[in-house]
Amino acid sequence: MKKVTRSTKTCCSKVPAPLDNTINLLLDIQEKRGWLPKEAMKRACRRKGIPGVDVYGVATFYSQFKLAKRGKYLLSLCRGTACHVKGSEKLLQYLYGLLGIRPGETTSDGKFTLQTVNCVGACAKAPNIMINNVVYGNLDEPKLKKLLEGLK
Repeated sequence: MKKVTRSTKTCCSKVPAPLDNTINLLLDIQEKRGWLPKEAMKRACRRKGIPGVDVYGVATFYSQFKLAKRGKYLLSLCRGTACHVKGSEKLLQYLYGLLGIRPGETTSDGKFTLQTVNCVGACAKAPNIMINNVVYGNLDEPKLKKLLEGLK
């Protein structure tokens, strides 16, 4: 029988640069710009000596990082159980018609970006929408329309 030995060599000859501060670096960029432009990430990579693929991997792994420019108002429609039961699907369809965008998209005027979220933590006031981190509850179509008109 042939003896099987394990190699102590790794598949890569170089260990990637440390990523200790990559998340903080990306958060800083996003806080200043509202999203992560490719140019800003490339500059950060060069400045910190971190391979671009590693930075991009972190940026795409965590959902809080945005790789596309967002609108002035981020609309986060709750799709949790309480909101679903109380009509958030109907509100989502209403937003499609009113704004002409789907989740992940931004209106052509740059005012609104729509996303759906699993829960905003205000189930007692379902259905809810969070606009730039402020929760609005007990919504129906007329209330939602009035709320959005107040932002225009």
